[in-house]
Amino acid sequence: MNFVAVEPQKVVLPSSLGFRINPQNTAGAGVPRINLRSLFNLGFSSNGPQPRVDTTYQLTDNFSKIIGKHSLKMGFEGRSFMVANPFYGNNNGQFSFNTTATHSTGITGLDFLLGIPATYAQSSGGHIDATAKELYAYFQDQWRIKNNLTVTLGTGYLVDTP
Repeated sequence: MNFVAVEPQKVVLPSSLGFRINPQNTAGAGVPRINLRSLFNLGFSSNGPQPRVDTTYQLTDNFSKIIGKHSLKMGFEGRSFMVANPFYGNNNGQFSFNTTATHSTGITGLDFLLGIPATYAQSSGGHIDATAKELYAYFQDQWRIKNNLTVTLGTGYLVDTP
């Protein structure tokens, strides 16, 4: 895509501006977003697709055993969480047309037809790859001393990793 600007009152060679669109995600590639202030917008959202993938693995095991007057319980739980989230923000670029451009005609629609944008922005986005683990273990002893007296003692341990 090229834009050519010529100053009408001077005799000069036209200056030309060209750019390439190289989106990270070719599935989300498309035309640039075009914004004509107070008139309309063309193109898709500038946020682009966000194909986030969450993966969770979980392992749980509990064990109970009665030994005489003791009721023992113990267990373990482990989780692994992974996320892959690309942010394809403004990959295809965005032109804004209003009356603030250097060579503006003062009419937004006419600036658009003549190819005089006020601003152009494009970014390459980013990518998040995150993992976390959570481990939990516990032990409990319920001791029935008499029919009307029971003592319960237990402990647990939790580890979270970033």
